[in-house]
Amino acid sequence: MGHDVAGLTVTALPPRVARLSDGRIAFLLSPQERVIVGGYLAGLTDRVAPPLDDPADEDDDAAVAERDPVLARLYPDAIPADPSASAAFRDLVIRDLADLRLARLATVVETIDATTIDDAQAAAWLGALNDLRLVLGTELGVAEDDPEVIAEDDPDAERRLVYAYAAWLEDQLVEVLAGALPDLADDDDAGAGGA
Repeated sequence: MGHDVAGLTVTALPPRVARLSDGRIAFLLSPQERVIVGGYLAGLTDRVAPPLDDPADEDDDAAVAERDPVLARLYPDAIPADPSASAAFRDLVIRDLADLRLARLATVVETIDATTIDDAQAAAWLGALNDLRLVLGTELGVAEDDPEVIAEDDPDAERRLVYAYAAWLEDQLVEVLAGALPDLADDDDAGAGGA
């Protein structure tokens, strides 16, 4: 899937992520990409966590998440058919999930200028890029049937292109990280040596 704005197709860019022979991951973003994506990701800090420690907010964390469409997307109902159980579950986990998101963003800030990263840092980038896509997708109202070509006069053209770029970079990180997973035996092979 390629998104095009003013003649630039995201998927036409050369790959930015590759596994090196020493096991580290080459992270070859251009200086401009680092500024743009770094700025968007740094801006997520205030978006990915509900106002957990605001004494003026008498609502619980779950209620805050339910009122904000972005937070509702980041912290969806665990049991959609049971809003009460979902709210109770969200109250149990939302602080830990917010802390995890903030820790991933901190890793992104620490490694924004790195030319190589390790697997843990790549996983943090992957999570942060996914959060960026969820936030932008919700704010932009992105749907699966949206056209791939972004109109130059679209007031959200830049954010739509960043959304597409984040998906493209995320795919590369998934591929590199998945390549390091051990091969599993086929089901047929596993059964052959069994009981």
